Amino acid sequence: MVKHTPALNEEQITAFLKEAVETVKTEEDPDVLNAYRKIFRKNVPFTLRSYIAAYLIKEFEGSAFPRSKPYSRRPNPRFGDRSRGYFSDRPPVERPMLEPSESVSIFMSVGRSRRVFPRDIITLLIQNADISRERIGDIRILDNYSFVQVMNEDADKIIEKLNDFPYRGKNLSVSYSRKPEAEGIITETVIEATGSDAE
Repeated sequence: MVKHTPALNEEQITAFLKEAVETVKTEEDPDVLNAYRKIFRKNVPFTLRSYIAAYLIKEFEGSAFPRSKPYSRRPNPRFGDRSRGYFSDRPPVERPMLEPSESVSIFMSVGRSRRVFPRDIITLLIQNADISRERIGDIRILDNYSFVQVMNEDADKIIEKLNDFPYRGKNLSVSYSRKPEAEGIITETVIEATGSDAE
């Protein structure tokens, strides 16, 4: 009997995975994810983890979005009330898009190791640097530091108000990022390390 490999909608699967990666990097609580990760590692043999991950994606793809429509977040009846995160009907977070020519990246010496999320950076800027939400763009949270996109004219004020500012037990170091391309290298390294650890 000839087995037929089902046609895969690579565009939908790619969109789902990219959104999942972005959500894990910027929104999800590492402690919560580690609890799930611990259960996963305990019950799934190391050599089968990639296959189980592929199986879960296949099951989710088959039940959550038809092949004829692009991927979007919406309720999945198979998961019922247990759904959360990117398996839920939570609307995607809208982030202001700042023009590269009108914005600059600043460095902040605080990251995931101190349980900091984008919402914390936003609150810090709004409450302590008097910056409105629409003037805060992309936020990249790494283990020990973060990069925040802000308007050119706001950068000096943010650095002046937040550099050496006491935050979560330590004084912040805030400055202009050295080079935008350096951020990409660091981010890619972190993603690769995280991916290899999850195997």
